[in-house]
Amino acid sequence: MKLNKKIDLSDFEFVSYNSCTFCNSSDVVKQDTIHKSPEVNYFFCNHCKVSYTDKQLSVKDTEKLYSHYYDEHVFKTGINPSVLGKHIFRFISSKVTVNSSVRILDYGGGDGSVAKYVAEELRKRKKCSYIIDVYDIYEIENKLDAVNYITSESILANYQYDIIIASAVIEHLNKPLDTLKMLFTSLKSNGYFYARTPFNLPLKNMCEKLHLKKKVDMQFPWHLFDMGRIFWNHIPVLFQSYHIKISVIKSQPSLIEIPFKNKKKRYIATVLLKFPGYIFKNWNNVGGWEVFIKKI
Repeated sequence: MKLNKKIDLSDFEFVSYNSCTFCNSSDVVKQDTIHKSPEVNYFFCNHCKVSYTDKQLSVKDTEKLYSHYYDEHVFKTGINPSVLGKHIFRFISSKVTVNSSVRILDYGGGDGSVAKYVAEELRKRKKCSYIIDVYDIYEIENKLDAVNYITSESILANYQYDIIIASAVIEHLNKPLDTLKMLFTSLKSNGYFYARTPFNLPLKNMCEKLHLKKKVDMQFPWHLFDMGRIFWNHIPVLFQSYHIKISVIKSQPSLIEIPFKNKKKRYIATVLLKFPGYIFKNWNNVGGWEVFIKKI
């Protein structure tokens, strides 16, 4: 979604946290200061391996932010839905049998365009029938055909999914651990989960060390977490304690969102930054991360 960044943080009420806002562990270390007034810091949790902000908006002001500062006409993720849908389909297609029935959940998926693209490709190429459920905090006005718009309560209550998509949503949640528990519980055995999250802190630190004029926007207070390689690769270990067995199938720099046709220089710069991340495990200056997870 498009973020309107012209906001005054002094207009909002914040809640401060001394422990990890993902897993509640107190085994944390300060990483970086991203805002001075009010002071907002990123901390790294040694237990769950996530980077998180030590301040979040109050519940009331979270509702205020998301109701007033989003472009009300945009209900899709920033990336072209067909580009992201094709990317997910390429991975999923080899895992789905011909003539099967597939149920897809697009969590925080706006109007469900990404899930609809994946489902239609499976129908055409694998002869699959499909059911699409979409949950989003917004009431979608221009609804797509053959898509069910559901409440969060109905996810656990009624459905088991073959595919769950959570693209550019986990980082916005105040308590994402509870949401991930719900999503993994709702995923069938041998089902697949896809997530795409920001991974900006290493890139921010690199730009500052090089004294570059271009600053990396951490998009606070919308983004409350920075979730990259270490976090997602640790997720199966973390969820063992909740008796949820999952395996990371693919963990890599996220798909490039920038269209080459319109922004050639930025596109090339992004490719140069992300490409080493596919090869070298210690290269983290990529700006975003994606993961495919299988439930065992």
